[in-house]
Amino acid sequence: MMVCLAVALVAMPACKGGQKKTMLPTKGNVTEIVDSIKNQAMDLFAKIRSEQSNIIRDVKVLPENIRVVPARFFMPLEASQNAVTLAQQCALIGVYSVDNQYDKLAYGTKDVSKRDNVIAKMTTMANLSGDAQGEIDRLKKLNQEDFNAEVDKIAIERFEQALEDNDADCYLIILLYSIVESALNQEAIFELKNGYVDDEQIVDDLMPFKSAIINVVDLVELLKPYYSTLNIVAPMVDKLKAVLTANNEDNKTIAVLNAFNYVKEMRGKLNVSVNAD
Repeated sequence: MMVCLAVALVAMPACKGGQKKTMLPTKGNVTEIVDSIKNQAMDLFAKIRSEQSNIIRDVKVLPENIRVVPARFFMPLEASQNAVTLAQQCALIGVYSVDNQYDKLAYGTKDVSKRDNVIAKMTTMANLSGDAQGEIDRLKKLNQEDFNAEVDKIAIERFEQALEDNDADCYLIILLYSIVESALNQEAIFELKNGYVDDEQIVDDLMPFKSAIINVVDLVELLKPYYSTLNIVAPMVDKLKAVLTANNEDNKTIAVLNAFNYVKEMRGKLNVSVNAD
């Protein structure tokens, strides 16, 4: 786990004072979230945190001849300039945080401060930052073991507070986009190493994320009745659910390809270079 992920985690969702930007559609809670639902949500979130750590731990540095090739599949930093809704900002925070992890782990990039700065700026603009920079500076002084433990602790505390404040929807969008961005990074790395990606490989690439996807889908489904904003990601969740419920290999392949294509489409709408025309 890296400081870049801490940028997103400590920035969420300490949003006290100031008016939050609205998502589309307009945010509206159906009713107060009862304790039993909050407890289920916390259990699922803790599992997702553990699964994300395992995914990142398995990322290996690329061979040197590939490592020197610019990673063109990372989200351009300029895309942040087009993020006008809170939903878009949350999605990009998830994407950028994962890109930073892969940039450092797979490519061995030492300085990812530009992307860190964009993440911090976006969380501040969305009134989500709290004292993010102070937390990050403190975390940088810790050794790796203490760093990992503290980031987990902060993430859980932030999410628990978000549930208390009826403000957990942005966190869920960050989680969802961070997991799908990890899967897309895995696909891109395979293509860099092998020169191709076929349908079978795309299915294989998604399987390490299956447990995390199950729990994120369950978490979104659990909290969706309380946040109309989560309707924004409902189609993506439905595509991922289809992967999980496929009853044979052919159906699974179709569902995975549908999910990947949809995720790429949604990610492309965030990408300023794709939408330049």
